[in-house]
Amino acid sequence: MANKKIIFSAAAALLMSVSCDSGKKDVTHELAAQMAPAAQMPPAALQQYSGVVAETMNAASYTYVLLDTGSEKVWFAGPAAVVKTGDRLTLPAGMLKENFTSKTLNRTFDKIYFIESIMVPDGVAVCRVPSAQATEVSSMPEDGQSHTAAPACANVDFSGIAKPSGGKTIAEIYAGKKELAGKPVLLRGKVMKFNPEIMGKNWAHVQDGTGATGANDITVTTKSVAKVGDIVLVQGTVQLEKDFGYGYKYALLVEDATMKKE
Repeated sequence: MANKKIIFSAAAALLMSVSCDSGKKDVTHELAAQMAPAAQMPPAALQQYSGVVAETMNAASYTYVLLDTGSEKVWFAGPAAVVKTGDRLTLPAGMLKENFTSKTLNRTFDKIYFIESIMVPDGVAVCRVPSAQATEVSSMPEDGQSHTAAPACANVDFSGIAKPSGGKTIAEIYAGKKELAGKPVLLRGKVMKFNPEIMGKNWAHVQDGTGATGANDITVTTKSVAKVGDIVLVQGTVQLEKDFGYGYKYALLVEDATMKKE
C-alpha cells in the first residue's frame, strides 16, 4: 500500500509541475498512464469485445483498431500487427484511457483501450483450397471443433509441392495428430498468410493442397520471415489445443519452427 501511495504522489507531483505548460499536456497524460498501477485497472478490463474492424492505422510501433461490435464502436491500441478492415476480432478491454491524444496521429480518442497484443484469429483471411479429399465440406471437422469457412483460393498452384523426405503432408499431420503431439515434424507447403511480430513471434498459415476443409491449413509460429506465395520447408513441434486466450484457440499448430524458403 505504501508503494502505491508513493506512486500516486509522484504522479500528482508530475501533473502539478507541468500544469502551467500546455505544450507538455500529452507527455503528462502518457507518463501518468504508465505510472498508474495495474491494480487500479477498472472491472471493465475483464470484458471482451467482438466485432468487425471498421478502421485501422499504424503509428510508430502501435496499431490502432476501431472495432464495430454492432451496438457500438470501440477503439483499441496495441503492438504493431497486420490488421485490415473487415477482419473479425475478439479483443480484451485492457487498460482504458479517456481523452487520449496521440501526437503521432495528431488525434484525440474519447475512449481507447490499450492491450498487450492484437491477434488475428485462426482462419481469418486464409483461403481454402479444394483438393481430392475435399469433395464435401463439413461444418464440424473430425477434431470436433467448428471452423469458420475461409474464402476459396483463386488459381492457387500447389503442383510441385512434394512431401519432404522424412516428413509429412498436412493431411497426414492432421490424421496422425494425437501421435505427433509434442513431437517434431517436417513439412513443405505454400505460405497463404503471414503476420509478423505478434506476441514476439511471426505467424504463418501454410497449405500444401492436401487435406479436407478444416484440416488443410497449418498455423506456424516462427522467427523466420516469409511472404505470401513462398514455398517453404517447415520444421517445428506439433502442439494440440493451444489456447492463447480471448478466443484464439488452435486445435493444431506447429510451434517455434524454422521456415526455409525454397
